[in-house]
Amino acid sequence: WEISTVDTEEYVGSFSSIAIDFFNKPHISYYDMSNGDLKYTHWDGSIWLTVTVDAEGFTGFHTSIALDTSNNPHISYYDWSNP
Repeated sequence: WEISTVDTEEYVGSFSSIAIDFFNKPHISYYDMSNGDLKYTHWDGSIWLTVTVDAEGFTGFHTSIALDTSNNPHISYYDWSNP
């Protein structure tokens, strides 16, 4: 393992969850406190690929990520805007 920066925004990484896929690559879900968004990132072997999963209101608290047998991510989380 090596340490790398996944997201350079300020105040990110809260409520993070990690899963390791079949190819030993990490997948991470986390809350972006700067923007109030749920984000997902994964390592493709060369770079971190990051997407905003949900940006409606304040979403992404208490994330939990799991991968299915095809390495597709499934993320559960709390939506503060729609409790």
